[in-house]
Amino acid sequence: MEQVGLLYRPDEVVLVHGVDLGMFQSPIVAVAVNLQGYDEFRQAVERCRTLLPAETPSIRTLCEVQHPAAFILDSAAR
Repeated sequence: MEQVGLLYRPDEVVLVHGVDLGMFQSPIVAVAVNLQGYDEFRQAVERCRTLLPAETPSIRTLCEVQHPAAFILDSAAR
């Protein structure tokens, strides 16, 4: 992530993470049963955010309970 600032100066960065919880589609249920990967990956995305150059005008993070590939494609289309 730190190298992004060395390669170019983005106007906007969107960090996207989608997780498919299978039968545990509710985030509340996922947290309650402490499903491995749910909270850890959300925290990893937040850590990535801190590694981006501070002068980046807009940094957004999107973490959703959805099929990962579909979520990334839907987010890119917005």
